[in-house]
Amino acid sequence: MAISPAEALYRQIQESLRNLKYHERRFLLAGRPVSLQATKEDLLEHLYRAFDHLPETAAAPELTIRIGEQHCADLINVDALDGGQTVGGHRFWVSADNRYFSHTLLSSGSFYCIDRAANEIVGCVESVDRMSTFERAKPVVRPLLLWLEQCGLTPVHAGMVSWRGKGILFGGRGGSGKSTASLSSLRAGLNMLAEDYTLLERAGERDFIAHSLYNSAWVEAEHLHRFPGLEQFAIPGDEMAKGKSILLLREIYPDRFLPSTPVWYLVLPQVCPGGQTALRRASRSEALKRFALESLVTLTRLGTAELNRLVALVHSVDCYWLDLGRNLDQVGVLLKNLVDGDES
Repeated sequence: MAISPAEALYRQIQESLRNLKYHERRFLLAGRPVSLQATKEDLLEHLYRAFDHLPETAAAPELTIRIGEQHCADLINVDALDGGQTVGGHRFWVSADNRYFSHTLLSSGSFYCIDRAANEIVGCVESVDRMSTFERAKPVVRPLLLWLEQCGLTPVHAGMVSWRGKGILFGGRGGSGKSTASLSSLRAGLNMLAEDYTLLERAGERDFIAHSLYNSAWVEAEHLHRFPGLEQFAIPGDEMAKGKSILLLREIYPDRFLPSTPVWYLVLPQVCPGGQTALRRASRSEALKRFALESLVTLTRLGTAELNRLVALVHSVDCYWLDLGRNLDQVGVLLKNLVDGDES
């Protein structure tokens, strides 16, 4: 019986990595031990930078990620593979049973594949120098999100900050101001979990925990001037980054990242050029429309279970609009006052 292209890619790369020596880092991702391994030390360090805010661990891994530096084009003939879906600069293959998922970045030639039954991700990159800024900011993101989804986590396109142990989730469509709100909060002294991908886990009938995934941020190059002091740390994006620069925020704010926090508030940013920066109540229906229906990360499936979790979250927290006006320094003040006022 013929195997699917997704499984064939996984097995080709897995075999090429067999019996090699690896450098390793272990860390806790959403409380789950992960082993990140690479055949070269500089490759490992480039992959690990976006995870280096997460707690280290010596526990046996629940997920193993093995990446090798080799000539992928000599190993894999993509044109000989049937099917697949091309979206932007990415091409994907998924097996019929969803066990295998393979992904290539067309610009760099890198491949990343997962066997979800074996809890293993394998990959190959042509060289560290050829890795795209996307790969550096969000290593192995597509197969990794699939594994996290399998663990019962819901990945969402949302920023996440915390003040005095109470998490504030920034939701909404792309371009609504989630990155601006997250970075403004970080600069104002709040703790950070995520600028984009946040992992949500249900912890009871009405309780949710947010987990951090990456410490990186994507910022439009023309918006960097709104965050004094950050421009010098920006890594210019390549063609795949579509005009955005990367910030590895843990390297700028080494003591301000949290791995997890309970979710207390859902805040919906919206850009108001020339207006006042303000925080005001949002209705549940507004929050459902702007967050639950527009924030889910869609990969191989979008089920009612994932949507129902977000609906439950909206009904379990206080919801607010955040008008992002001229004075972004007010963002942190407003959010701190919100939390402090609830505690008084």
